[in-house]
Amino acid sequence: MEYLSKISGSSDRKGSIMAILSQIGADFKVQQFEDVENIVVSFHPGGKRLVIGAHWDADEGSDGANDNASGCSVVLHTLEAALADPDFDKSVDFVFFGEEEKGGIGASRYIEAVGKENISAMINA
Repeated sequence: MEYLSKISGSSDRKGSIMAILSQIGADFKVQQFEDVENIVVSFHPGGKRLVIGAHWDADEGSDGANDNASGCSVVLHTLEAALADPDFDKSVDFVFFGEEEKGGIGASRYIEAVGKENISAMINA
């Protein structure tokens, strides 16, 4: 619940997610494109990977608790569990996509950057 309230109660949702990632010790990068920014945490990058993701944006005028701070919270807790497991050796990208509410732009740019052939599966929270 802590993550959910921090994200949905913020006017800077992306900034809130990055602050949480820093707090839990996740090494993240901001994947910047001309029209969108994604936040990515990669474990054992290269080759085929599992993508666990959620979008961080919300409809205008909404606090976005259900759409989609709740999904971001699930991804953050899953990431936290991976960080706590010293034997975690899977190739996984945890991705917080931008501009989903404007046609899935963040997800499209992520796929273009990584290559569809390098994604084995996607779990969308």
